[in-house]
Amino acid sequence: MYSGELEVQAKRKAVAVLQDEINRILNAGRSLSLLPELIVKKDKAGIKDAMEQITSLEEEVETLRRKITRDVADVGGLIL
Repeated sequence: MYSGELEVQAKRKAVAVLQDEINRILNAGRSLSLLPELIVKKDKAGIKDAMEQITSLEEEVETLRRKITRDVADVGGLIL
């Protein structure tokens, strides 16, 4: 396997992780957009569920950010 191929694989992996991160951010945005209606209705259970979903998605996104940073650092050493 030549270094150009390693670079292509690394880019594909990075793009896949970034797409996963974007999907989670969109899901958090969807949950967030429901909050005003739940607040107006004073639906405490719904608010709690939405906040838990958002918090969980935030943690997943942070994990993915650390993963992409680690992957980019690892690949940087391989390419050089």
